[in-house]
Parts: sequence; C-alpha cells; structure tokens
Amino acid sequence: MVSNLAAEVLIYMSCAFLLGLGLGWVAWRIGREQERKSLVSQVNFWETQLEEARRQRDADIGMIDVLRKEKVNLKKRVASLMSRPSVDEP
Repeated sequence: MVSNLAAEVLIYMSCAFLLGLGLGWVAWRIGREQERKSLVSQVNFWETQLEEARRQRDADIGMIDVLRKEKVNLKKRVASLMSRPSVDEP
C-alpha cells in the first residue's frame, strides 16, 4: 500500500514537473517572439530616422552650397561698389 502511494506520488510529481517544464518552454518561446518583434520594430524606427537624417543632411549641404555661392556674389558686388568712385568725390 505504501509502495503504491509512493509510486503514485512520484508519478504525479513527475507529471507536474514535465507540465511545468512544457509550460515554461512555451512561455519562453512567446517571450522571445515578442522580444524579436520589439527589436524588429526598433530597427525599423531607427532605419527610418537614419534615412530622414540623411535627407536632411543632403538638404543642408545643398543650402550651404547655395549660401556659399551667394556669399561669393555678394563679396564681388561689395568689391565692385568699393572700387567705383563715389558721386560725392570731386
């Protein structure tokens, strides 16, 4: 009788262990999948931010080129105005 009871307890404990192991594995897999989706989402976000920053950088470089050309033109205009004799001089 005691032997049967010990065997029965051992069987129930083994089943509980295997059930816990299986459920733990399933929970672990679900957690990994959610973590992977989160990482993919973060990668997509940062790729989008990087692309936007590159576009902005290109626009800024274009604006810098335009402003440099304008600066050169303004310097030329100032130099030509400075070299021109003024009307007030006799």
